[in-house]
Amino acid sequence: MCFLDQAAKDAWAAERGCMFAEPGDNDACTVTAGMLAEVWPNADADLLQAFADQLDGNLVEYNLDTPERLSHFFAQVREETGPRLRLRENMNYTAAALKATFSYFARNPDEADRYGRLQDANGNVTQAADQEAIANRAYADRIGNGDIASGDGWAFRGGGLLQTTGRDNYQSLQDAYEASSGDDSIDFMENPDLLGEPEYALASAAHYWTQNNLHLAADAGTDGAHVDAITRVINRHTSSYGDRRDHFDAIWRDDVFADVDCET
Repeated sequence: MCFLDQAAKDAWAAERGCMFAEPGDNDACTVTAGMLAEVWPNADADLLQAFADQLDGNLVEYNLDTPERLSHFFAQVREETGPRLRLRENMNYTAAALKATFSYFARNPDEADRYGRLQDANGNVTQAADQEAIANRAYADRIGNGDIASGDGWAFRGGGLLQTTGRDNYQSLQDAYEASSGDDSIDFMENPDLLGEPEYALASAAHYWTQNNLHLAADAGTDGAHVDAITRVINRHTSSYGDRRDHFDAIWRDDVFADVDCET
């Protein structure tokens, strides 16, 4: 069972007359800010603590309850959010990168030059990227989004720890949230920037992780092929397969989550 927030978890328990273990009942079933700092040494300490607080008491419900699952999950999150743990997608692309990354700009190179970041020979920025225009073109008419003029590309650009992207995926998250909580006051469709807040950034990723049975894929093993299998679900056409393997290898080699034990 994966709950999208504490209110949903409490409501589920109240309906059934049961109780969950409180945070701290099993001190070994805990991810600390210090552990997360090993994955993101350059991230804001308060942000890391906020995520540690959100994870506390929820590892079992989020299917992040073993060192293997945590290592696979955070290897993917590290690549999706970058070295500073960015929670909304950064569209600050150079014109050249736009042409190489997005099919729209490969087909429309003049627009890549118009909206992408340009630099001189010394690396000085001569034109800032128009990130909203880039997102609206890169993601138009895809993943449930409307056309360029709809603004869906920017509104529903990547958000949360696994960078939920596109109107369809935001709607899936919205449906799951309402089903688990019975609360329609939180609206990711009207306020997609909620995925930039730690509570919902984590909840959205946990929903995707569980919905796609990635915890079971994580249970299958710890070699590169197992990392690649998870990457194919999260971002099949990415060029970052090797980077994600490197993130996993570093986390696993350094025993970042080795002390997490949710069985005792």
